[in-house]
Amino acid sequence: MKKGMILIIIIIIIFYTNSGVVYCNNPDLASLVENGLYSKSDSLFKELLKIDTNNPQISIEYANILFNKSRNSMVNLSMGKLEANEKGFNLIDSTGKEAAKMTEYVTYDTLLSQKAAGILKNAQDKYPYRMDIRFGIAYMYQFLDDFENQFKVISDAITYGKNNPDKLRWKDNTELPEPPVVFLSGTLYDYSVEEYQKETPKGDERYLRLSQLLTDNFPEHPSSFKNIAFYYYNVKNWEKSMLCFEKALSAHPRDKDVLYNLAENYIKLNHIDKGKACLENIIKLDLDKDLTEYAKKRLNDLK
Repeated sequence: MKKGMILIIIIIIIFYTNSGVVYCNNPDLASLVENGLYSKSDSLFKELLKIDTNNPQISIEYANILFNKSRNSMVNLSMGKLEANEKGFNLIDSTGKEAAKMTEYVTYDTLLSQKAAGILKNAQDKYPYRMDIRFGIAYMYQFLDDFENQFKVISDAITYGKNNPDKLRWKDNTELPEPPVVFLSGTLYDYSVEEYQKETPKGDERYLRLSQLLTDNFPEHPSSFKNIAFYYYNVKNWEKSMLCFEKALSAHPRDKDVLYNLAENYIKLNHIDKGKACLENIIKLDLDKDLTEYAKKRLNDLK
């Protein structure tokens, strides 16, 4: 067998074995779902709920089993190199050149995936303080590319969390891994970064909405205002990016990224005096050697 064929087979195995095997304390429940016996699995699930009425774990497990079952994965082989937002492998020909790419194409069975989300929603209603359930639903919607429902779940989780910080719990009913404000703002920030890294127009718009949600709820977070400013800077809306960078600088006056970009933003808008003042501030603060040298050179260029 040729080496190229061996490589392709290995990659296919990786794709399929990474599809998300879910551990379950009740193998009978997992077996029924795997064999498509959903009426029986529903009946067993209801019986298990009666046995332990004050523990959401069986709901979490059943939802995960169903969602995993709803996932269908296929290997897609095509010409060209991987794009920045694609996940997969570049295939090398006998000359060492990248000849093709292999990516994973994933779809979800609508009925099963929505059923899984519904089970978690019912658990959320009974255990609203469990952030793992709330963000678990959000991640399901993320995989389904249902941003509107994902955004609503995240927004509701943030509102509940801010109003009930002392009640919040995590997996296995443990305490949150971080203080509530740090945990909630950090999780929201992570969601925004995931959208930004897609490097697509749709992802950028979602990044903006999540960044606005972060800024509205956690103005003290280091990326509040700044992320929104970056969005408008990237789309060359200099006026809006300037206003957001100014707010970011007010909240975080020693942020290197904000200082650098605000200086350039002022210059692009021909606010030369403000740009010079920002560059002089960079030199005065001397937060970073390279940034300080840049500011000196930029000031010299503007003379």
